[in-house]
Amino acid sequence: MKNSADFLDYSVDPSGWLKDADDTLAAAAISWPTPASAADVNVAAMTIINGVVMVLISGGQTGGASRLTITLTTGLGRVVDIPVILPISQDQTPAQVPDWPVLDNGAGLAPGALILSDRSVLVDASGNQIVM
Repeated sequence: MKNSADFLDYSVDPSGWLKDADDTLAAAAISWPTPASAADVNVAAMTIINGVVMVLISGGQTGGASRLTITLTTGLGRVVDIPVILPISQDQTPAQVPDWPVLDNGAGLAPGALILSDRSVLVDASGNQIVM
């Protein structure tokens, strides 16, 4: 459960399922209904860190529940949809969903990205964000 004002990261770790088939996580995608208002749930960023899918979620209608689907694709080509229902607490009124920082190339800032003192994002030689 989250409050509508929370800006939190959630994770999905498929390693147990993948190791049984000697498979790896190749890609992940997330889908959710288009927000009807600025207070609806918003997925600000999604990334894969060490085989774990990390999703950063904000917003949500107070007292409601948001439905999301995380789609995992493995190195062997298997695809699984994971339905997620995220209840939103009634403890707060809906909050305006904040803008999530983006890089110059338009990519969303990954959860756990390293921010330098000049507020720039640490990237490797290929321009990929370095995350903790």
